[in-house]
Amino acid sequence: MSIDLSLDRLHKFLPLLPIRYSRPTIHIAGTNGKGSVSAILSTILLHASPSFSVGRFNSPHLTKITDCITINDHPIGDETYQETRTQVETLAKESGITITPFEILAVTALQILEASKVDVAVIEVGMGGRLDATNVIPSEHILVSALTTVDLDHQGFLGSTVSEITKEKAAIARQDKPFVLGRQRYPEAERIARRLVEELGGILKPPIMVDTREWDADHSGSSSSFSLGKGDSASFTPPPSQRVEFSMSSLRPELISTAFSLHGAHQLDNLATALGVLDALISSSLKQQVANRITADSVKSALANVRWRGRLNWETLNLSLLVDAETLPVPSTIPVLVDGAHNAGSSQSLSRYLLDHAIPSLPSGSNIHLSYIVATSYSPTKPPRETLLPLFTNLPPSVSSMSVITVSFSPPDGMPWVKPTPVTDMLGALKEISPSIAEVRAMDYDDDPQRQLLQAFRAALADYKRALGRSPHSTNSTPDLHHLIVVAGSLYLVADFYRLLDSIPQPLSSK
Repeated sequence: MSIDLSLDRLHKFLPLLPIRYSRPTIHIAGTNGKGSVSAILSTILLHASPSFSVGRFNSPHLTKITDCITINDHPIGDETYQETRTQVETLAKESGITITPFEILAVTALQILEASKVDVAVIEVGMGGRLDATNVIPSEHILVSALTTVDLDHQGFLGSTVSEITKEKAAIARQDKPFVLGRQRYPEAERIARRLVEELGGILKPPIMVDTREWDADHSGSSSSFSLGKGDSASFTPPPSQRVEFSMSSLRPELISTAFSLHGAHQLDNLATALGVLDALISSSLKQQVANRITADSVKSALANVRWRGRLNWETLNLSLLVDAETLPVPSTIPVLVDGAHNAGSSQSLSRYLLDHAIPSLPSGSNIHLSYIVATSYSPTKPPRETLLPLFTNLPPSVSSMSVITVSFSPPDGMPWVKPTPVTDMLGALKEISPSIAEVRAMDYDDDPQRQLLQAFRAALADYKRALGRSPHSTNSTPDLHHLIVVAGSLYLVADFYRLLDSIPQPLSSK
């Protein structure tokens, strides 16, 4: 499907809308980390005293279209969404102005947030930046702009190099407005972003340096030890929150040490960017409103309670509530690590988390059967090998066996151009990446994606049972082989996982 990225049509269309957008806005671009930064900032604003009302727009949505527009961390109602969207579509049709599906979604979001009169809107760029539909927000309403990590993605639309992609993303900078430049993986991304922001008249602001600290039981309380439970969720204990420390001259005391609930070293970079935005916000036109409401204590409370579904989340899934427990090969309630890694950069972050944190945190001498359940989105410029390769690189000896199961995913609402990578391409990439993997299989792509995913979990458990039988580390009475299941490769697959999880008729914890 052809996507028209110019903003001329939108600029003609916006004056026709019933209300003009005027919410104080934080605008965030980048390849990876935009959603995490928006979640951190929203949580900080919501933990202020008194709290700010916060609207947020993230894309793509996760389980349903309305969850991409939230007010005070709650998705908007179906009726509000449909009524506003219908109004936007009707105006577009009557005017004869062609509006793309994403533009309709973005305009719908802005109209809803304006009608709700939120104190602050946190807006994530959809793709790119310069020509993204969210970049029609007038400069006078931008409080702070930010750029998270830039990497290769959407090359068919944004350019084939990191330099070209950075030019598109950094172009959300506005004259005389703060622009927080997050930590970059590529030196050219930082160099080009700096130059472009200066050319556009933006005010460059650095991220806040964030360090990690060991847990101190005397000051922080005890930290639980990570345990996969060896196939039994009753003894599953997720990894503890990260302990972070940073200084902000705009807060008292300046030195803050606290728990941070998001997992992974890459989230420290996202936290640094979010804190840079917060620092700029405290010095912005909202200074009087912000300064007395956001304190060191409120920031601590917020960072300990940030939630961002599908980004290194530990979940427990009770398959016995979905299928006959007697047909399952091993205990049916299992821990699952869920991550929306969908490009090489985010897959490397997932891999680093597994190699540097999750696996080493298990008891010394642990042996692991690793099961990947994967899908990727089809793109001629992004073969599945790019996304999948980091997941199989430098695996430690403690991973004594492995299986990989590929599935498709449900078509996302309003995005007809998004398709899963064909099964033959996935199998070819997996066999090329790691021909020594004992088990590589595909579910029936013609089957319902939810049923495929359920069958994939059953297959992963069966693979684990076979690995137990082969393992020299296990006996019948003591199965000393941990089972780690990872769902990754696509946010649309992650969405299917959460639909499956949400269909279970009892509350299950998210870690």
